[in-house]
Amino acid sequence: MSLTENDLKALRSLIREEVRGEIEPFRKEVNTRFDTVQGQILELYDRDNKRQEEYVVIKEQLDRHDKQFEKIDGHLDRIEKKVDRQNQYIEDLDARVTALEKKSA
Repeated sequence: MSLTENDLKALRSLIREEVRGEIEPFRKEVNTRFDTVQGQILELYDRDNKRQEEYVVIKEQLDRHDKQFEKIDGHLDRIEKKVDRQNQYIEDLDARVTALEKKSA
């Protein structure tokens, strides 16, 4: 028996339907898994973005603190210089008092 063109078309159509019937559940399962993985990846991106934002905020805070510490260091340097001058002044006064005491004695 020889197959006609219509028979071949019908056979192709039947085979196509059978293959689709076998592949469709697999396709649905793959799509479901893909959606799950895609959701997980999006969650990772969100977490990464939040961490980057948190990093930027922390970095800005540290920069502000560094500037404040630089100011404080400048103030401390000026105070130390004043204390050094006062100590020198006291030493000079002490030396003068000692010299006066020696002259009076």
